Amino acid sequence: MKLIKDYISRLQSENSKKIDSLNQEMEELMGDLSCSEQLLDKLEQEKMIDTNIFSPRTIDTQVNERIDSKQKEIRTLKQKIEYVKERLEECILNQNEYNLMAEEIEKKEIEKKDIENKEVEKVETDKSIDTINMPDAVSYNVKENSNNENNFDVNDLKTFLKTIAGRAEKSLSYINGNKNRCRSEIQSVIRLIREYEEKIQ
Repeated sequence: MKLIKDYISRLQSENSKKIDSLNQEMEELMGDLSCSEQLLDKLEQEKMIDTNIFSPRTIDTQVNERIDSKQKEIRTLKQKIEYVKERLEECILNQNEYNLMAEEIEKKEIEKKDIENKEVEKVETDKSIDTINMPDAVSYNVKENSNNENNFDVNDLKTFLKTIAGRAEKSLSYINGNKNRCRSEIQSVIRLIREYEEKIQ
């Protein structure tokens, strides 16, 4: 989860830098376009004045050339602006997607922590129940014979083995899923065996 979160964070950072760069480029292009359009207006006004004063044939050809050049420049600037605008819109869409992905990861992390906390609480609850019910589930009655040798109650031993087998099977059921629960069950089985061992010594 952390690797994915770091990867998305890197994408957000890189894309944010692209957006800043494109905004700056757009601002510069818009400034250049404004200047070029103002110069074109002046050239066209100059041409109109010359046309009113002189015959169209006597108008300075340089004015026409400058007007043509400025018109081409404006067309090029508008094309660049359109291209930058498309890239900027694409980056903004990407940024929105990255933000949604980051929010989803954050949500999943919170859900995961909640599940883990609930599992820990359940394990602690199960341990408490096991501690309370253990004397009833397994009896560790040991009888001494006249020679002070330990004689085991067969029924108690069978109950103990049955309980151990059940707990072992239960732990196996968690081995491919809830590993924390599996570990807890195995530890509980070991604890039962050791306590039984101490009782019969």
